[in-house]
Amino acid sequence: MVGSRHSCPMLKALMFFHHHTRMMALLAPALLLACSDESSSPAPPASRSQSPGTVPACPDEERPCPITRIATQNAGTSKSLSLLAAEPNADVRSACAEGYSNNLCLLSAETALHDAIIQEAPDLLFLQEMWHQPLCDDPSRSPEIGNAPYVCAAEGSQLERVLPDNYLFACAQEYPDNCIAFREGTFLPLNAAGEPAECDGADCSAHMVDNPASCGRDGRLAYLRGTTSEGPAIAVTVHTNAGVNADSRLCREQQLQAIKEVLLAESEDSTIFMGGDFNFGTQPPNERIDEAAFDDLNEALGLTPLPVEGFTHLLVEMQLDRILARTQAETSPAECSALFLNTSEDNAIFDHAFVSCR
Repeated sequence: MVGSRHSCPMLKALMFFHHHTRMMALLAPALLLACSDESSSPAPPASRSQSPGTVPACPDEERPCPITRIATQNAGTSKSLSLLAAEPNADVRSACAEGYSNNLCLLSAETALHDAIIQEAPDLLFLQEMWHQPLCDDPSRSPEIGNAPYVCAAEGSQLERVLPDNYLFACAQEYPDNCIAFREGTFLPLNAAGEPAECDGADCSAHMVDNPASCGRDGRLAYLRGTTSEGPAIAVTVHTNAGVNADSRLCREQQLQAIKEVLLAESEDSTIFMGGDFNFGTQPPNERIDEAAFDDLNEALGLTPLPVEGFTHLLVEMQLDRILARTQAETSPAECSALFLNTSEDNAIFDHAFVSCR
């Protein structure tokens, strides 16, 4: 077992906040502002050649296998996890914050995510706050954060290290920590002309489309067109702007409205999968313009939010991470779980849950 579902190993510590609602109310805005994250624990460098792991590819070579398992994971960490756990220490947390922009920064965290993917075996996986390995070559970076336990000590793409065999992936152009991974033979990516995409090995990023919005960076919502067993499909990875102030809420509203216009232009017969970190805040009901935009998105496109019981963020009891789907085939109700990948109450790496639906 990689971690624990909803009632994670750190729940004892979290219950302190659960039973002190005033403290939760005071801390929640600050914690959400830190929702782009930082941390993890020392471990020997890991690579696919040492422990590749395998999830079987689709056995049918004539047509795509059905997509039956979908997951999402914001893989970043947060300094605020020091409220719950002593490890990693303050120096490591600071290095992850300042040197890795709060993205997936430690080799041990890569291994934990890799193991979770093998365990859950999603056909389609939305990932946020992955580390863009070319940034390791920036000459202005401190040499210390290029060594273990940090991910710049490893070679190659972080996606290729984290993903088991038989997965392909695509990341946003302008926001490359926002990615989609898919099991070979389940989602067949298409290029801009609607033809089968030519990928660079497992990397199909050249065919990912950054969705522009009037706020934030392009690529915080990005999509990939493809073909599934049901026909034409589009997969959208989401990492809307964090923050609890009015500007942040307005930005999330604009980002969701922008992707809605793109998806409305798709054929009504197209399958849509959308997942990621929506970053909804704790504002009063009459100020939840971002959540109203989310509801409008679902209604306009016929999307179904897949149900997850409980919260998906370790520091605040909220569902920040969600998966939506519009499929053509009749399916049984989805079963979803929130799996926190931290293995110790004293060592907190991830603040978001690995949300898995099947």
